[in-house]
Parts: sequence; structure tokens; C-alpha cells
Amino acid sequence: MIKFVHKTFGKFNFDFESGGAFLKGARLKGGEMLQVRRTAICGSVFAVVLLCGTLAYGQNTAGTILGAVSDESGARLPGVTVTITHLDTGIVRSVTTDEGGRYRAPGLGLGNYEVKAELTGFRTAVRMGIQLTVSAEVVVNLALSVGVVSGPSCSRA
Repeated sequence: MIKFVHKTFGKFNFDFESGGAFLKGARLKGGEMLQVRRTAICGSVFAVVLLCGTLAYGQNTAGTILGAVSDESGARLPGVTVTITHLDTGIVRSVTTDEGGRYRAPGLGLGNYEVKAELTGFRTAVRMGIQLTVSAEVVVNLALSVGVVSGPSCSRA
């Protein structure tokens, strides 16, 4: 037990033996004790609201489209420009494959997408009908064929 003297509250004791700190012997008038209790309740409510708001903010509604681009033999192709188009809004995102031929486009809105891969000396590959849902990671692997760029080769997801 620890004893304190406070100039506003007077003498009081903190008793830690019962599993928590309890205010004993404080010389508070009824209104002052009510004010202390009200402040404690308001502080607790504020903390809960703040915590719930933080948790709600952390919920992710965006999705990710990722995959790899290779040639007809299966060799991965670095430096391929991958264009991802949201068909409902027309928003376009472009990414480039890394040295392993992989790409990743996080933070995409929900909806229908078209993914197009282009590299000089290869035909453009297009994948349509890709549906992105909440927090989904959709894998779209594309294969480019060698040849003259005459038009895109399309396939449905």
C-alpha cells in the first residue's frame, strides 16, 4: 500500500494487493468524485473509439494483379511493359517485369480488368475478363510469341 497526499484530493492510499490500484480515503466532495468518474469513463470511451477507427482504417478493400511473362519456350522475359486497365473506370496502371519476368500491381480497385503485355520483337498478349474482388491476389501469367507486331493475341481469363 502506498500513501499519498494531494493538495486537491487530500490524503489517499493506493492498495495494490487486490489486483489493482484503489483510491481509499480520499476526501472528495460528491461532485468532485462524480467529475473524476466522468473523466475516466469519457477517456475510456475515447480510447475504444480511437482503437475501432484504427482497426477499420486497416481494412483493405483493394486487390492485386500479379504474374509472370515468358516466351513460347517458357523462358521468363524481363523488361516487359504490362498494362492493366480497369474496364469499368478506364484507369490504367503500367508496370514492368523484373529480371525474373515477374510483375506485381497492388492497390487496384475492385472490378473487371484487362491485362496486356508488350515487348519489342514479340506479339502483344492480352488477357480479358479478369475479376478483382476484395483483398484478392489474382495471378495472370502471360506468354509472348515471337513475331511481327500485327495485333494483340487475346484470351479470356
